[in-house]
Amino acid sequence: MSVALASIFLLSFRALHVQAAVSVSFSSYSAYVEQRDCVKLCLWHVSALDDLIAMIGCSPPWVNECFCNAELASSASDFLSACVASRCAAPKTAPAVTSALSAYNDYCSANGFSIPTIASIQSYSAFVSLSSCAQQCVWNSAHSSSADLMPAIGCQVPWDNACLCNSAVASTAGAFLSACVASRCSADTDAPQVTEAISVHGAYCSAAGLPIPMAVVTTQGTSTESQSREVASTRPPTVTAAASGQSSGTALSTGTIAGIAIGSVAGIAVLIASVVFIMCKRRKQSAKPVPLTVIAGQHPPPPWMYEKPTDPVAVEAGSGVSQRRHELSSGVAQRHYELPS
Repeated sequence: MSVALASIFLLSFRALHVQAAVSVSFSSYSAYVEQRDCVKLCLWHVSALDDLIAMIGCSPPWVNECFCNAELASSASDFLSACVASRCAAPKTAPAVTSALSAYNDYCSANGFSIPTIASIQSYSAFVSLSSCAQQCVWNSAHSSSADLMPAIGCQVPWDNACLCNSAVASTAGAFLSACVASRCSADTDAPQVTEAISVHGAYCSAAGLPIPMAVVTTQGTSTESQSREVASTRPPTVTAAASGQSSGTALSTGTIAGIAIGSVAGIAVLIASVVFIMCKRRKQSAKPVPLTVIAGQHPPPPWMYEKPTDPVAVEAGSGVSQRRHELSSGVAQRHYELPS
């Protein structure tokens, strides 16, 4: 009895689930109607089981829940790329392939299913206004190795926004665009063409709902990521040239910093030398004897105060001859003689 009730409940749940599922209406979608016949055969072909919905593993009833399954998006992109290229006799990177992928993504998005969105920057208004040399760097339909932005940052077929607008490679994207546009447009890395190309990339990603850190161009062809700024509007922002590692201001070069340091040391050395010189000069001046000066109205000092004393001279009474007096040292025994009377 319990098994029977469980089976009835399961069948009822499945029936409700099928009723809640929405049937695919892709054939009447405007983006599908505008496609070429060779593209339509790949997207939706009622009379055959070799179109998109069948090739990604769905089975009747054809419902959006399977047709727009995010887990099957990669298989859908691979199939459409190969099918359109084959039926339209075009390469996998032809506009017809991109158009088919865009129609598929637009339909699923309009029906409330979020799946990887194929890049369409080549039809973005700001991209169209770029110079042709800059356009080749941002989006080149050939997508050859490192020819344009997407393969340069590691993207592959399908060319989707998730890779084009990956924040982890924003710095790499800015560096590539800086070097590529400067080369193709024969301009400097801080030329207007370079800043406009980087601005278009950031603005497109913002419009696609995948804002990335805004790359800052340097004069060496590299870029850094701003720590706090993100492209916040669909209008291309103005990217200003700045030194690597700084978001604003003017950086001092290594030579300038070295010059300031050397000048500071030299200034301190000169200051110390000046102080030592002044101290030595004052010390010499204080060691000189102070000359005796005669103040007006006073008698001059006696000669003995400033004249060097001479040797004592003894004068014998009555002889008129002066003789120098010599005294013997007290440590020598002397004899005394008396003159005859």
